[in-house]
Amino acid sequence: IDYRDERMTEAHRYFSEQAREWLGRQGPEAVASRAAALDTTVRELLQMVVIDLTIDENAQEIFETLNARGAQLTAADLIKNFIFQRLLEKGTDVEDAYQKYWKEFETGFWEAEISVGRFLYPRSSIFLNHWLIARTGQEVVAREVFDRFKRFADHESGLPMPNLIAQVHHASRVYRNFIGAAATYTGPIDHLGLFGYRTSVLESEVIKPLVLCLLDPELPKIPEAQLTTALNVVESWMVRRMLVRATTKNYNQVVAELIALLRQSDRLTAGDIIETYLAGQSSGSRYWPDDAELRNELADLLAYRRLGRGRLRMVLEAIEDYLRGWKGDSSGLGDERVPRGKFTIEHIMPRKWQAHWPLDNSGTDEAERERLIHTIGNLTLLTRKLNSKVSHAPWIGTPGKRAGLEEHDVLLLNRDIVKASPTQWTDEAIRTRTRQMAEIIISIWPVPPNHRSGYQPDRPRARKK
Repeated sequence: IDYRDERMTEAHRYFSEQAREWLGRQGPEAVASRAAALDTTVRELLQMVVIDLTIDENAQEIFETLNARGAQLTAADLIKNFIFQRLLEKGTDVEDAYQKYWKEFETGFWEAEISVGRFLYPRSSIFLNHWLIARTGQEVVAREVFDRFKRFADHESGLPMPNLIAQVHHASRVYRNFIGAAATYTGPIDHLGLFGYRTSVLESEVIKPLVLCLLDPELPKIPEAQLTTALNVVESWMVRRMLVRATTKNYNQVVAELIALLRQSDRLTAGDIIETYLAGQSSGSRYWPDDAELRNELADLLAYRRLGRGRLRMVLEAIEDYLRGWKGDSSGLGDERVPRGKFTIEHIMPRKWQAHWPLDNSGTDEAERERLIHTIGNLTLLTRKLNSKVSHAPWIGTPGKRAGLEEHDVLLLNRDIVKASPTQWTDEAIRTRTRQMAEIIISIWPVPPNHRSGYQPDRPRARKK
């Protein structure tokens, strides 16, 4: 509404009359409590967005766009309006502050919509949500980001708005660099970038507030060794839980608790603090699966069917890196990891095995064969997909599956398969390779020495149709 519009006067009159009538509705004794409630509502709970227009802008068109056409203001829009209101009140040069600290948020990178659960949000709003969690050590749901930011800025931060917006800007640089490093799919990648890639494959936005806390430029720097420990511990916890298909429903709470713990502890031992915390969790939504559970689960896990393609590919990539020599702090062959997110997942014994892969005399029946072909011991990576004739061919021959894998001997995963099985690929070979790959996975994503999770998951009994 244009402030000169007589409807403003009418609206004021209407609300005044309604408030007067409501205040006296229950008699004089209720006036004081109702007046206090009305005062709290108007001063603290009422939210108003003010848009200043130039002389040539049509107020009604803008109002129509924001309302009738469904263009909603995001958390970032509301926070921007709030910040610059505060800056104006303090007499700050708002144009200079906008150019230095906020202009970047209105570029394509920050305006891109990111999926969080079932909803899409601009990356800028997601970042502000994550930044608040990193600063408060409390869960902040998407619908409360604006209110939580106001409360933090006015009552908790202890900073004038010019300093606060500068800190938001500094954290946004950390956030953007982390996302950029995670999206490096070929060539060298540092430890933080690899952590970012692997956790992004797990589709876990929830971990980013912890990264912001660990890398907070306003706090003392965490020693490199402790930062590495922290990243390794969190990655192991997440990957192991993914492989045993544990729930992710309490991850927000776990991350918030870790941040709160770090903010009140010595950052010089941040990695050790996170390891101790996660190793001590025993509930189904928090525990850190131990080696015994991981071995048992991987022996029977129908990895190809139960894990998403991106997650399964990431695990196979990590195994390939391990075979190349990337173990702990050791660099691998050629000082370069396998390209990420590029290769095709292939069954060694094909899914259509009936034509050329008859059952042997080992006691394996059709149901067991159907299970084995989807376990991790029967899966590998290829630089390009084999044509169906080769993919479903027998192990030896022309065209043969073994010869098809030999074409991809750039990967040690395939070189080892071909070398170990010159004449045949059997059910027992799959079982053996599954056990070997389980041990590699345990080495890649270790737990503390002698760790026992203390949790016994209920596994449903196998049923046959």
